[in-house]
Amino acid sequence: MMVGNKRLAAIDIGSNSIRCLVVEANENEVFRVLDDEKATVRLGEGLHRTKRISTAAGERARDALLRMGKIAKSLGVGAIEAVATSAVRKAENGLEFVAEIEAETGIDIRIISGEEEAELAVLSARHHFSMGNSPYALVDIGGGSAELVLATGNLVENIVSMGLGAVYLTEAFLSNDPVSKSELLALRKHIRKKLRKNLDASYCQPLQCIIGSGGSITSIGRMLMAQRGESYDSVNRYEVLHSDVVHLLAKLHRIPCRDRRSVPGLSPERADIIVAGVTVIDELMHFLGTNILRINERGIREGLILQSLEKFGFSKRNLVRNWREAVESLARSCHVDLVHAEQTRSLATEIFDTLVPVTGFDERDRTLLEAAALLHDIGYFINYAKHHKHSYHLIRHASLFDFSPREKS
Repeated sequence: MMVGNKRLAAIDIGSNSIRCLVVEANENEVFRVLDDEKATVRLGEGLHRTKRISTAAGERARDALLRMGKIAKSLGVGAIEAVATSAVRKAENGLEFVAEIEAETGIDIRIISGEEEAELAVLSARHHFSMGNSPYALVDIGGGSAELVLATGNLVENIVSMGLGAVYLTEAFLSNDPVSKSELLALRKHIRKKLRKNLDASYCQPLQCIIGSGGSITSIGRMLMAQRGESYDSVNRYEVLHSDVVHLLAKLHRIPCRDRRSVPGLSPERADIIVAGVTVIDELMHFLGTNILRINERGIREGLILQSLEKFGFSKRNLVRNWREAVESLARSCHVDLVHAEQTRSLATEIFDTLVPVTGFDERDRTLLEAAALLHDIGYFINYAKHHKHSYHLIRHASLFDFSPREKS
């Protein structure tokens, strides 16, 4: 698909805020930011209790999207890509909300899964950080959910979406002002339970860092930069130590919301939910045993732009031509012994061809067997222990030409 205009807009409709990024693509797979808008609409307000997007929140979202649509039009964009995340995904009236917004604004909205959210955050992170072959985690903390990715270099091993958004956790656990010790303890216990449930201990190897995006993460960076007398116009690629997060949380949870609103670097609109957001990153850094948080300022909306550049023909990346090229590329990136892998493939297909008259298997079945034989040992790249599980996750989350999600699983 192609569009003649090289200006694109990406809109991320989150549980706490709506963000709109307008860019102009150039010939070098890079883009120039023309506008970056934010509106705090609290779409997930009361969702924990009512299971529905409220009328007031829907109206705030509509007004914000109407304004963003006009800005995009005034800048001459050729296409708008808009996605809705946790709040719309969970709300009983989410589809109704989307239909009404589309009718009023003319903006087509796609409701995406938590895994799709994480994939967009990964695209953005890779645009700013080069991780080599080091293991790391990526987290995007929104208002309704937190998406976590475990990866090594460019290989994604696991993606999980958890109900650990700052708005949701605040409404569910933090009713006192300032936050009481018992509330904070209950919140911590809940986060730890979610992490233990969603993350197999075998994945938690020593990590180089966590790359974080979302409003809670960028607020951490801005508050710390303000404390140090640094300009916090941009926090992109800023590094934070776990001890910084611990000390910041100790300060924030002890003061009432009215005082948090005046903390330098913290948006007053986020003051009531920041304790929950910082607690999530504190517990996550402790759980994963990492000391460094690197901040990615744009996150999902930038990932959507990068995805759109390819969708509309502006990305010049070399496209994989066939399934075998994709499979062998993945195998090489995992340092697979290709001689052994090819011998395994040869023997497996020899047996397969012998049994075809009896089994009735077809050519597609043969292709799947060949791919599986070539990739069966890639989990060694992560860890020898339980390498079969690591192989499964690496294959499941890889971009493999012509293989459906069902076939990869």
